[in-house]
Amino acid sequence: METGAEIYELNRKLNATLLFGKEKIKDQIAKAEKNLGHARQELDKRLDTMKDIPVLSDIGD
Repeated sequence: METGAEIYELNRKLNATLLFGKEKIKDQIAKAEKNLGHARQELDKRLDTMKDIPVLSDIGD
């Protein structure tokens, strides 16, 4: 969620910036998008691992 907000904010800054510094902001956006992709992959791995854990109601208390 934070990375999505970071990408939004960087895009906002990019649109507000005329010419100076656009490449730096574009690089920051690309880095944030890459980090977001990695975070999504890690979450998918964790969720996939958790599928094998039985629900408490199935185990009994």
